[in-house]
Amino acid sequence: MLAFATLTRLGTVTANGSDVDRFRRRTLHDGEPAWAPDGSRLAFTGQPQSTDPNNVFILGCGACAVAELTFRGGIQPAWSSTDRVAFTRRGNIYTMASDAKRAKRLTFKGGTQADWSPHASKLAFVRRGNIYIVRRSGKGLKKITGKGGTDPVWSPNGKQLAFVRGGSIYVVGTNKRGLGQLAAPQALVPLTAGESVRLASPSWQPTH
Repeated sequence: MLAFATLTRLGTVTANGSDVDRFRRRTLHDGEPAWAPDGSRLAFTGQPQSTDPNNVFILGCGACAVAELTFRGGIQPAWSSTDRVAFTRRGNIYTMASDAKRAKRLTFKGGTQADWSPHASKLAFVRRGNIYIVRRSGKGLKKITGKGGTDPVWSPNGKQLAFVRGGSIYVVGTNKRGLGQLAAPQALVPLTAGESVRLASPSWQPTH
């Protein structure tokens, strides 16, 4: 099952493209869905009113009521295998349990686009255009890239990261070794003047 966002609403669709379910809108702009580890809930970003900041909400099903997780701002939710939600607030990363009332600040010098490692012991994130890794305690900060990188995602075994650089997808080991380009953009249709092709938002899943 895949979760997706349209302009203002969320939805799900099975992996073969059937059974599309577009949820009714819960806030002015519902977006950035992230699955719970057991697949039973979605965290998402929403804006209740035009004067409100974006916050993270939790939805149990398409017809269920929503629960607001953050109240002081939150975007880019990422749900760990141990039921903690990481999110970005004012340019830094915070984490909290899905049933908690208070968040823990993880970074103090910038951080966005957090992604949990498979066993939720570490997070990859972006700071000043490069990829970093930090333990869930906030210690053990390590800079992985030095020539740019965004949208980091962990490999299923936790030994590599995929990320975006210059519109292409790259992979690198968490030991900073083995950097290589995985996919370069290719135009499938003729482009007009001023148009370009860029890859973005990789997702890395195990195969069975």
